[in-house]
Amino acid sequence: MIWQFGGKLWILFLVAVVGLAPSGALAQGEGGRAAPSAPRKTKEKEAQEEITGPPTTGPILTSGALPMGKGNFAIQPYTYVSFLGGEFSPTWKPRGAGKNQITFGNAISLYYGITDNFWVSTFWSYYIHNWAYNIRNPEPGGGRTAQDGNYGPLSVTFRYRLLEQKGRWPTVTGLFTLGLPSIRGSTVDVGTLPAQVSGARNWGFTWGVNLHRYARPFILYLNLWYFMATIDKREKVIDGGIALERFNPWDQAKFNLAAEIPLRWEGGPWVVLLEMNSFWEVGPIFGPGPGTKASAKMTGLVGLEYIFNPQWRLALGFAFSMLGKNSTIQYTPVITLYKPLNLFQRRAR
Repeated sequence: MIWQFGGKLWILFLVAVVGLAPSGALAQGEGGRAAPSAPRKTKEKEAQEEITGPPTTGPILTSGALPMGKGNFAIQPYTYVSFLGGEFSPTWKPRGAGKNQITFGNAISLYYGITDNFWVSTFWSYYIHNWAYNIRNPEPGGGRTAQDGNYGPLSVTFRYRLLEQKGRWPTVTGLFTLGLPSIRGSTVDVGTLPAQVSGARNWGFTWGVNLHRYARPFILYLNLWYFMATIDKREKVIDGGIALERFNPWDQAKFNLAAEIPLRWEGGPWVVLLEMNSFWEVGPIFGPGPGTKASAKMTGLVGLEYIFNPQWRLALGFAFSMLGKNSTIQYTPVITLYKPLNLFQRRAR
């Protein structure tokens, strides 16, 4: 209840600042990051950062709204370890999950600016490994321990800046994400089922808007998304065995907030990061429901960034489940590095 009360207070604070902060201008970059630049700042770049904030790594869980800039390219790898701490009941109360589990994962994002207002990115969890142990009620043929390794979700995101920050209006960017199937094959191994790498056998579609605002010294982010998916398959125990059955998954409404706070007024090298991500299963708009209870979860993250220079930016974060229903409780330390590469920019003559 402490996290619920505290989370509500700073969520209201962020929403108020996003709507009422003084006006500013756009930086060229993904999220709160400035676009790739030379080591020496020009007067124009210094003036731009005075309005939009210093270069940062950007949020870890929340999506940004500022364009990359035409021809700019960047890479961002992630590494994390997640500990299963239980699950949330249908009445929003924490309880045991029936097992212990540790997850090690690696992911990577690539960003490229196609035009000054339009950019594309990919996110791929290229390897995830789960170790489950102390399984209380194993399936027939299974054991008390299990492990599974596989690649995870792969998605492509397109963003287009719709509105620049002016007056009381923040930067507004439209977003569309295509999620690709991320589970191989159509069979289930009973021995690895308790540790099966999460994913989908279907296609997912997310659209919505990202908002960004710089209210010195705060760099603020807001995501409002809606997710839909095609027919999926799920595991079902039948006559002591496990088979796959087709079902229509829930839609999801997603709401994310983030704030970066440079510890020096002029920015860097240390930046505090606060995030709150959430999903709420609703609908679905098309077709019947999946026949399961809808789930929801709010996840918080506290982090610290270190900006070596505009070309090297590191972030450490700790994500934790705040509240939810019919969903897992997880605690996840994560590290990420943001690196502009300038691979496709033309050299000035």
